[in-house]
Amino acid sequence: MADFAIEPNLYQEADDFLNFLDEPENAITGVSKAESTIFTSSAALQRYLGHGNTLSRLIRTLLPEEDRILEPSLILTEYVAVFSTLVTFGHAHLLKRFVDSNFSDEKLPILDKPRRFPKAQDGQDIFEAFFAAQWRFCPLEFRRDKVGVFVEPEQILPIISKELVTKTSTVTTYKVTVHEDYDPFCEGNGSSILKTSKTLSQPKHTYLFKEFSGSNAQIAYEKELAAFLHLQKTGDIGKTIVNFYGSFIHDETRTIILEYGDRGSLADFFTRTHPPSTSEEVSTLWQAFLQIQKGLHAIHNIPRSGLQQASEVLEYSVLRGWHQNIMPANIMVVGGKSTSPFDCQFRIANLATIEDQAAASATLTENDLLSYMPQVYAAPELYTEKSAGALDITSNQKTDVWSLGCLFSEFAVWMVLGSAKLDEYREDRRQETVIFDVKNSGCFHDGQAGLPCVRLWNSKAIENKRSSDHVTKGILRQMVSEMLYENGDARPTTTQLLTRATDII
Repeated sequence: MADFAIEPNLYQEADDFLNFLDEPENAITGVSKAESTIFTSSAALQRYLGHGNTLSRLIRTLLPEEDRILEPSLILTEYVAVFSTLVTFGHAHLLKRFVDSNFSDEKLPILDKPRRFPKAQDGQDIFEAFFAAQWRFCPLEFRRDKVGVFVEPEQILPIISKELVTKTSTVTTYKVTVHEDYDPFCEGNGSSILKTSKTLSQPKHTYLFKEFSGSNAQIAYEKELAAFLHLQKTGDIGKTIVNFYGSFIHDETRTIILEYGDRGSLADFFTRTHPPSTSEEVSTLWQAFLQIQKGLHAIHNIPRSGLQQASEVLEYSVLRGWHQNIMPANIMVVGGKSTSPFDCQFRIANLATIEDQAAASATLTENDLLSYMPQVYAAPELYTEKSAGALDITSNQKTDVWSLGCLFSEFAVWMVLGSAKLDEYREDRRQETVIFDVKNSGCFHDGQAGLPCVRLWNSKAIENKRSSDHVTKGILRQMVSEMLYENGDARPTTTQLLTRATDII
């Protein structure tokens, strides 16, 4: 039988299908390293071809008579991408050869020409044409079990929007919206793995893509990935630590998929949100904020079994049991089930920050910039020892406690006095660090002990709190005062802090 390629205008059914593929909602622009970034979802193909007798008519139109025994249900469930690929370059009549050779959708993308790859009736090699056309119909399928997977440069990521959030020399973060047919993480999707990953106020199908590039990219990516994989054992991922969905390597770009904080970071929260005005709001917000202790507790008690022994992994602080970078910019805020600004969750993020994040925040005011500078919230022993390398695990965990105490202090000042007074608090610290000749401008200590103005502002928060606020005083007096002890050994552990918080609340 002579080979043939259909003319689009010859048969109405084929013409309609090609027009369907050209419609904007079906010719979707994704992200790819190759020239073509257009994809069509399998679900859209199945909806169109499965409607009425559409596929049956196409089979009668495009396939040789002896091949029309193919069941439409088989094509819909196992060969819809292969069939569509063949239609686009005029070789749909070869479909049965693909079925007989078991080249189904699950085999796509086909990267290297198999020995049994079908040819046209005249012996023409169609592999290159098939290779180029297949990418439109086999975009990457995100799944929780896909960790560190290599993605071909030509494969299309089903991303319909990508917005820059922050950028440094090693890490670039994007707010990304994944096409709904390829989002297995969102609550309500049939393929969802995480049924609690989204709250009602969060935009659906929206995530944070953390891309690693530059000379430190590989080790930074591997360290953060290892941290998330091990912290999954604690059950705190997605509760008190930012949710982790997987990772992939697209060409040379390494990407970790994380939960997107629709309220931004704690630094953003301080500037965008008015303090609570009722005792119920105060209590609700403190309860939410205190939950980050549980995340830090999980890090301090990370499971040790199964850890790789490679020195470059074990030297990473989170895998050794401390975060070492607790600051407002690294606390993510996620909206709750209502529109109330106080219905939210606070989660620890950025488990492998290796740079000063101020580089990613050049538009911030001088006071707000402090929220992005790790040394501002670092303990005095890190200032005197110059690095955490001189400290053992327990001592390093106590530096996290100091940093958390700094956050509690600022949270209390903001809670009681507002964001303008928080700016004044930061400015007072800046001025006192100049007086004490401390290089870490705006930090909470004079190089050894806590700054006098820190104690002063904590007292102001207690003195000016609302009479109905029964939480702030207890937090500052029973927790923060000890968290900011000069002697790190005297600071409470996260276990002790959890108990005290429960008693106060």
